[in-house]
Amino acid sequence: MSQNAHVYFILFVKYVHYFHIICAFILLYVESATINI
Repeated sequence: MSQNAHVYFILFVKYVHYFHIICAFILLYVESATINI
């Protein structure tokens, strides 16, 4: 049980990490789009 929880925790951390990267790219894209307009 503890091993499964550890694996899920690692997957959750990776998911949050990628989510932050995607959000950062979206914010950069929105900022550049608003500047171009």
